[in-house]
Amino acid sequence: MKLPRVLIAGERSGTGKTTVATGIMGALVKAGYIVQPFKVGPDYIDPGYHSKVTGRNSRNIDIWLTSKKAVVESLSEASGDADIAVIEGAMGLYDGISGEGYKGSSADIAEITSTPVVLVIDSAKLGYSAGAIFKGYKDFGNVNLKGVIVNNIGSKSHEEIIRHSIDRAGGEILGIIPRDSSVSLPERHLGLIPALEQEEFSDIIERISKLVEENVALDRIIEIASSAEELPSTSSEEKKAHSVRIAVAKDSAFSFYYWDNIDLLKKHGAEIVFFSPLSETPPDCDGIYIGGGFPEVFRQELSSNKKALRRIKALFEDEMPIYAECGGLMYLCRNIISEGKSFRMAGVFDAEVEMTEKLQALKYTLARVDLDNIYLKKGSFVKGHEFHYSRIIDIAGDVKFLYTLQKGAGIKDFRDGLYDKNTLAGYMHIHFRGAEEFPKNFVKACMKYRRK
Repeated sequence: MKLPRVLIAGERSGTGKTTVATGIMGALVKAGYIVQPFKVGPDYIDPGYHSKVTGRNSRNIDIWLTSKKAVVESLSEASGDADIAVIEGAMGLYDGISGEGYKGSSADIAEITSTPVVLVIDSAKLGYSAGAIFKGYKDFGNVNLKGVIVNNIGSKSHEEIIRHSIDRAGGEILGIIPRDSSVSLPERHLGLIPALEQEEFSDIIERISKLVEENVALDRIIEIASSAEELPSTSSEEKKAHSVRIAVAKDSAFSFYYWDNIDLLKKHGAEIVFFSPLSETPPDCDGIYIGGGFPEVFRQELSSNKKALRRIKALFEDEMPIYAECGGLMYLCRNIISEGKSFRMAGVFDAEVEMTEKLQALKYTLARVDLDNIYLKKGSFVKGHEFHYSRIIDIAGDVKFLYTLQKGAGIKDFRDGLYDKNTLAGYMHIHFRGAEEFPKNFVKACMKYRRK
């Protein structure tokens, strides 16, 4: 498959690569291109920006959560009708899975997918060392590093110093972006604030896109993307006809989904219908999927929608398949305690959630399945990711945990995945391309529920 594509990487975290990558996507869209966005790693927030600016759902490509084959499949399948794919990297170019070199890094993804790389260097506190940084990154691995975009240039003399240094190192400068605080993306404890919450997002994107148009050689970015080698051909199962309906919670409180998960549910026969727990009740359906997000930010609104809370509790009691991750887990507990106040939630599980100022977990996970259940085979292993500023407290003694974690923290004592009556809720996020039986079994369970 011939797919023009480019990976926008940072020399470290905080270089402005999300701003640059989103700006490139926006500039390409304005130029008339159909852009398919991707994000390296498990992050949910950056893909939200990509999706807003391109009008297409951004995909997460991650070696730990899935596999090399799955990464290529996701890239190929999602980009079938696109003109160009833009992949935003994670952290620094060579930052990978802890203890495993640069496996799982942006560089690893670039090598696996034969994608040319553009490096974003933050020059805010940098001068002539810029060239050394470029040369070090180019020589360190086997990536096809094509050039540099320099961010946060402070003056014309600063630019001249940077240009001379990178020219000496043999690098091509593809963009010089001046320092401009008006295009910064606001942050919260999990990183950037989701695009769904930002009313001013369109204005920010317009400014970012204009900044890129004026300061980045977009034609060269397109040429570099067009030089990418052909992707290996992939074969996938045909999508089955709709046999069940799965209601997916999607609004400002719940927006963290690996979009391939939605596609794989569809592939196995699910019709997906979205609803907002902030203002709606679940529609007629055979199963429910509640992803992560920031329910603590919208705790008052969620707690006030008592019809939705009662409806979900009733569907749980009726043994409808319900799957919830992180924010979804919090929503299914008895209460969320935040800033000294308690807010009533669905009460599916007899436990409370306490928000904390300190980060409770940020790591990849590996879990063993300990119980018979409708989603995964007992005794099997599943990989995931966890990232949260909350903890589960006051857990009833009879609560059952589906997982024991070999890697990760989980809910309590390295256990995760509260499980009861076909409902599974845990801190662990799962990418279905790395657990292919999960979406298939989820749909089968929904079909069985439908036939009750």
